[in-house]
Amino acid sequence: MKAFIVISLFSLLFQNEEQRVLQKIYEMGNAGRKNLSVKKITNSFKIVSDIDTESKYMLHLNNEDVIYFSKYDGDKADAFSLHGKRYVVSEHMNDLMFKWFNPRFLSLESMNIYEIGLKNRKYIVVIAETQSAAGKAVNYSLYFIFDITDKKNIKYTPAASYYGDIRNITDIDNDGTLDFLKGTVVNDRSIAVEAYNIFPPAKKNLIKKQIVSLK
Repeated sequence: MKAFIVISLFSLLFQNEEQRVLQKIYEMGNAGRKNLSVKKITNSFKIVSDIDTESKYMLHLNNEDVIYFSKYDGDKADAFSLHGKRYVVSEHMNDLMFKWFNPRFLSLESMNIYEIGLKNRKYIVVIAETQSAAGKAVNYSLYFIFDITDKKNIKYTPAASYYGDIRNITDIDNDGTLDFLKGTVVNDRSIAVEAYNIFPPAKKNLIKKQIVSLK
């Protein structure tokens, strides 16, 4: 009984923490999200091939776009493929990501995929949950963002947030370009929610920052 009570208290603590962070993300990005058209892809990945070192999956996004996901055993980084080009999940590290990110933490089962339109641009966003580097509770959301407006010149960047969902994607400054809200742990009492321009990736592209108290 004591063990059950302790587990329940920890579960409640994480739920309250998550709700506070997501509420701040919702508040910061709410106005900008009205500029977006968002469609969730309900199809599932289908396995294409499965060998000792690589499992390859395919998903039809629509009549024009097909995305492939290759998951590897060992230290080789997983990768997406779109319109004939391969995108390693750990490429293009920038301020939108966490330095500790390890592609082996990526879970195919947790992926949610969205088509997003903003003015005359079209995006594919893959969101996956992952564990922390210490292997603790699932707290982190990983984002793999593709600008597929020009299919011959697709832009790609990864991003991550301490807690998150599709509401982390917005146009917070109403400039017609996609922005990302990143939750980052400051200390055991607070989390920072930072707004970044997504494309083009830049080392210092911070738009806005707010602190969320966890106490």
